[in-house]
Amino acid sequence: AANDVNHHSALQTKSIHRWVADYSANLVAPRATGEVPRTEMVVFLTGSTGSLGSHILALLLANPAVSKVFTFNRPSQVQFDRHVTSFEDRGLSTALLNGGKHVPLFGDLSHDDFDLPTEILKDVSIPWLKSTNKY
Repeated sequence: AANDVNHHSALQTKSIHRWVADYSANLVAPRATGEVPRTEMVVFLTGSTGSLGSHILALLLANPAVSKVFTFNRPSQVQFDRHVTSFEDRGLSTALLNGGKHVPLFGDLSHDDFDLPTEILKDVSIPWLKSTNKY
């Protein structure tokens, strides 16, 4: 029975390796140049007050290649304080939130435009919104 399990495991491993080889055959390997991209990135992040989202937000705000991070969360009476509290709870530097890159947004996903101002929607490339040709 142990040999059957080992044989089955070996077949699965071989199958996975073949699958990875097939699907990665035409991928171009990235070049590590150490250079910061010339075009600064603007990021639209959802879930930024959760555990993982807070850590992602901190990394984005600390990254020199990122010029602006729009965070999108459900409306709340405490608004910006939700990010501060989330950073404090996780031992992250709240100074990152005050560096000028963070743009907290609050809206409703049930609306076509998420209840966001038109000027914000024009600044952020959100593929499913852009496909409507409204923004």
